[in-house]
Amino acid sequence: MLGFAPLPNSSSITSGEIKISKDSIELINGKKFKFESKINGKVESGTYKVALKQVNPTWYASDDYFTNRGIEIPAQGSKSRMLKGALGKQAIFFGDSYAIYSAPVSSEEVNGVAVNNEAITELFNALNVGGKIEVKN
Repeated sequence: MLGFAPLPNSSSITSGEIKISKDSIELINGKKFKFESKINGKVESGTYKVALKQVNPTWYASDDYFTNRGIEIPAQGSKSRMLKGALGKQAIFFGDSYAIYSAPVSSEEVNGVAVNNEAITELFNALNVGGKIEVKN
């Protein structure tokens, strides 16, 4: 199961490229911008394409999210696993279950890259579905 909930009306234009390293994201889109970031969970090194961009994204919480908080684990597919707002105001999803996000949930349970609000806005506007994401851990 994907770590995000796809919704209709996402962008379908390919452009932009970003490079993610252990502690920063570099946006390459005519200009270069560098943002501080933190890789959470198990994000494998490799080249990916943006699968989806969402405003007010919904995150599908893993078993670990509930276990780490001493909360009963809901059944797979349960609506109680769908956490709106947990990834912040915008998210860029790549690979099968990774996200670039700015949010209250910045922990190992989210397999992705946490950035600040300024960075997610800049990245969200510059990188479209199909855009290239290179991860080097």
